[in-house]
Amino acid sequence: MQDDVRELRPAGAAARATVAAGNLEEWRDAVHADHLPVVVDVPGGGAFSGTLTAHRFDELVVREFEARPHVVAQTSQVPADDGCYKFGVQLDGYSLFCQDGREAALTPGDLAFCDATRPYELVFHESFRMLTVMFPKSWFTFGPDTMAHFTATRFSGRQGAGPLIAKTLWDVVHHAAAPCSRQAQREVARSVVGLLSGYVGARCADEIATLAAPETLFSRATEFIAAHLADPQLSPAAVARSQHVSLRLLQREFAAHSTSVAGWIREQRLERCRRDLERSDARTPIGEVGARWGLIDAGTFSKAFKAAYGASPREYRVVHRTTTQGSGPVAI
Repeated sequence: MQDDVRELRPAGAAARATVAAGNLEEWRDAVHADHLPVVVDVPGGGAFSGTLTAHRFDELVVREFEARPHVVAQTSQVPADDGCYKFGVQLDGYSLFCQDGREAALTPGDLAFCDATRPYELVFHESFRMLTVMFPKSWFTFGPDTMAHFTATRFSGRQGAGPLIAKTLWDVVHHAAAPCSRQAQREVARSVVGLLSGYVGARCADEIATLAAPETLFSRATEFIAAHLADPQLSPAAVARSQHVSLRLLQREFAAHSTSVAGWIREQRLERCRRDLERSDARTPIGEVGARWGLIDAGTFSKAFKAAYGASPREYRVVHRTTTQGSGPVAI
């Protein structure tokens, strides 16, 4: 058993090895021999078994795991000059990739990745099969600051190049011949990383472009909001769709400006209502003023307005109206 485990970490040579573990201790030995230090546990105890097949090409390692339910966790920062990424492709079963406050729930065919040198957790709730590939961060097309926005993000393996990714990694584990030279190993490794880089770049092109100029996203989003305040259907999700970015990225950008998307929409609507109340005729129904700016429920509008300005819309208009465009009873 220990001889097999050691074969998983050759120095500078391509290698393929399979380890079958009949209990949790043997599985820990195999995982620790082949990974950065991680905590491996079976919540609640119980019987355990698993098989690990690894194929190494230079500094890239592709692995296939087949095991019973358990949890793998990197609980602390691992000192590393470069660090590495771990991509996972779910083959069978269900799992959770957890990192940076996000969770990616994977079903067969789905992909996700994590930064393997920072805290993360992989939770396998049932028996599963998974392919993983680990390689140095410096090999990837996009830098760590960009990639940090996509850790523990689910990529559907049923769309785009997802099926090709899964098939390529499967073929590398099960069918690829081990090149003898270091140069040949690196060519195989770089080809796999290039495929993953292209996949992430294609799936996240709009968000990656936005990350390069975040102020542009905020400016574009607020301009879109200003132009659509009268639409009752205006929502954070609608704004995100208009900018071709995820809702999570849009929320993060607004948070950097000490606000939220929903909060910004509400504040801008109330400000437009406030201005209109100062100019409106006393006979104009309060509800009409709110509806003009997408606040179609009069009760909700009145509560939000009073919370923002300390007076109800009717009270505010009585005090602040600067012109009177007619006479007659005040509409409430």
